[in-house]
Amino acid sequence: FSKTYPFGMKDETVFWLSEDKTIVFSYNVITKVIDQKEIPPYDISLGERGVVFFDTIPWKVIVGSDQFSFFSEETGEVFSDDNLNVGEAFRIKEKLDTILKKEDLENLNFVTDTITDTVTEE
Repeated sequence: FSKTYPFGMKDETVFWLSEDKTIVFSYNVITKVIDQKEIPPYDISLGERGVVFFDTIPWKVIVGSDQFSFFSEETGEVFSDDNLNVGEAFRIKEKLDTILKKEDLENLNFVTDTITDTVTEE
């Protein structure tokens, strides 16, 4: 997935958006069940977020401009996208900042605001 298809993870479920960002897909990696829901219209420039409910998931899926978050009505908690933690852990462990160019990191949907290229062309 890249910036054109933002994706997120929460527990055992992976989420991603359709190309036009009007549909959220979910895939449970344990049960192998895939589902999709249309996102009601929202205006990100007004601070609005898309919200979708899946019958098999106990929280609301909230869609921002390029990431997901999750809300539990039962506890009132907001959960961040687990993908951010997994991705950053992988980035650090594999030292991606030292082996990939800034553009390559951006294509993988990593934040690169403070990075300058250190990879040399051969």
